[in-house]
Amino acid sequence: MNTVRSAILLLVLLGVAMAQPANVVPALYNGMVFLRSSQDYNAEHGVANSVMNRVPGQGAGCWAPYSMNTNQWIMASSITPFGVKGIAIQGRYDYDQWVTSFQIHYSLDGINWTQMYNGGSTTFYGNSDRNTPVYINFPSTITVRNILIKPLTWYGGIALRWEVFIPFF
Repeated sequence: MNTVRSAILLLVLLGVAMAQPANVVPALYNGMVFLRSSQDYNAEHGVANSVMNRVPGQGAGCWAPYSMNTNQWIMASSITPFGVKGIAIQGRYDYDQWVTSFQIHYSLDGINWTQMYNGGSTTFYGNSDRNTPVYINFPSTITVRNILIKPLTWYGGIALRWEVFIPFF
């Protein structure tokens, strides 16, 4: 019986229930980081509802801020530094709202921030529908204590589900 439990735990930690890049662990799904945001639309659209692949029956379908402007952000943080291999985003599962472009910022101290580059640009392209994940794989692992997404453009309103991928090996 312990072997079965161990196998199930390993599958959960590896995130087999969701499509993702190889050799990474989903940090949000596994509760390995703290979540914060600039603001939440209400308690039903808070950061706790931002985990990727959230489906009907699990509450509101995303994180959404009250104000729809480019000053909004959602962040994953840890007390100790951790490696990040990439992120993924999805739109709101229960309504036609999603982020179409965004920036990624990261920090080791929460004061000095670095903007991630996508080639020569700081803009990353996001979703074109509610449910198709968009994966952003970093060229190398970055060490952070904080990583955030700052939406720049959106369809229907700022709304997203996301994941932060940390190295497995």
